[in-house]
Parts: sequence; structure tokens; C-alpha cells
Amino acid sequence: MCRGIDAPESAMPYGKEAKEALLKLVQGKSLKVYVYDEDRYGRCVGDIYCDGVFVQVGLLHSLACAFLKIAFSPERETHLLREKNTVP
Repeated sequence: MCRGIDAPESAMPYGKEAKEALLKLVQGKSLKVYVYDEDRYGRCVGDIYCDGVFVQVGLLHSLACAFLKIAFSPERETHLLREKNTVP
């Protein structure tokens, strides 16, 4: 789990987009992981580097670009309705 990032789980709104953004950054590449802690579910929490890039920053950038794309897309209403009708 990336320290400082509260990405949505797969079944949550934008969970699929978050997973795809992370895969684009790290899939098939070597990673350096610095584990700092465990979360309440026993998962390791740390900083991740991929090819010298701090993954948390790359993930934030990727998701910000994806959300901007959604915000200005013709399908915007569909995304907004999906988010509005989902209870966390």
C-alpha cells in the first residue's frame, strides 16, 4: 500500500481507474519499496520507487489527469451519477 495515498478499492467509484493508473506506472518494472508501517488490515505501507520515480507522485498525476478528462468529457453526467449513487 502506498504511504500517503488513499486510493479507492476496486469496487469503489474510480477504483478501476486507480488500478489502471498504478499498473501503467509499475507493471513489468523493477520496484524499490521502503516499508514504514502496517495498516489496520496488516498490509505493508511504504514508499514505492519505479525507475527512479516516486510512484505516489506519479499516481497522483495520472489520476488527476484521468479525473480532468472525465470532468470535461461528454460522458460526464454518467460518471457523476455513478459517483452520486454509490454509498461508501
